[in-house]
Amino acid sequence: MHRASCCFSFLLDSLELTVDLHLNVFVAFWKLKY
Repeated sequence: MHRASCCFSFLLDSLELTVDLHLNVFVAFWKLKY
């Protein structure tokens, strides 16, 4: 149970990191475009 919870937490963290990364790229692209 603990292992699954740990794995889920890791997935959540990586997802959050990916979203942050894409958001930063999108903002940079937006600033370049406008």
